Amino acid sequence: MSSKVRDSIVIIIILFLLGNVLVFTGFVKGADMAFSLIGPQSFEEEEWYVPDGMILGSTYVPVIIGISLIILSIIFSTVLFIDWYKKDINKTKE
Repeated sequence: MSSKVRDSIVIIIILFLLGNVLVFTGFVKGADMAFSLIGPQSFEEEEWYVPDGMILGSTYVPVIIGISLIILSIIFSTVLFIDWYKKDINKTKE
């Protein structure tokens, strides 16, 4: 296996895993990220309000980026498979 192909496979795996981590983080920790980003303005405040848009943004932005990375890894792996298939067909014809 050439280093070019090995590097392509490593990139595909990294993109897929990073996408899964971002999707998981968005769904599980999205609200927590919004609360930590807003936070109280001073230590005397015991309550503070986090807008719904901030919670939704902190949840769905990582999810959208993660799904995009997963789709990108699927596209890269499809292109790599098609390239392997074409090379195999050309070898069998010869």
